[in-house]
Amino acid sequence: MGHARSLSKLKDVIRIKKIANMIIEEHLTVRDIESLVKKEKKKNEINRKSISSDLQTELNLFRDSFNQNHLLKEPVKITSNKIVITVHNVEEIKKIRDMINGKIK
Repeated sequence: MGHARSLSKLKDVIRIKKIANMIIEEHLTVRDIESLVKKEKKKNEINRKSISSDLQTELNLFRDSFNQNHLLKEPVKITSNKIVITVHNVEEIKKIRDMINGKIK
């Protein structure tokens, strides 16, 4: 039971399966699993914080260029180092393509 509780704190399904196999193969204790999960969480926190200011600036400029032109119904969002563009129809996709290709400024 404790093994599952520790694994439930992870979000990556593939990683959960790998650790579950490790539990079976290596007869890991609950404490071992808690330690592994803690290391995983620290690793993920470090990865999230590692966005350089230059990258963040460029991401913001990219987002702003889309949002200022009001090309899309929903604004472009930046989360971590990801650009999230929500589209509702083919026309919005064409507008995005045209903007990236320099046809819309």
